[in-house]
Amino acid sequence: ESIAFVDEALGLKPEAVNLWMGDERALTTCHKDCFENLYGVVRGVKYFTLFPPTSSPLLYPRPYYPRVYSSRTGKWTVEKVGEDCVSPEDTPSP
Repeated sequence: ESIAFVDEALGLKPEAVNLWMGDERALTTCHKDCFENLYGVVRGVKYFTLFPPTSSPLLYPRPYYPRVYSSRTGKWTVEKVGEDCVSPEDTPSP
């Protein structure tokens, strides 16, 4: 439900809790997170490039949709769920 030291650091309980796992081949594309994050590396290194919010117009953000893996049909597929994380007014044209 919650992580005490994260609650204390943020001053509130998290809206969402995610767990991301991968190996040395895992890559993450440039993206905007809608929630606070805590990232742990068990072995090796992970490099992050952080951009200030003022750089957003220069990065050409566009809507993206949360997805889940599902095997409802007996075959694993990726399905869109929920609403996009970036609102249309935050999406400049290139």
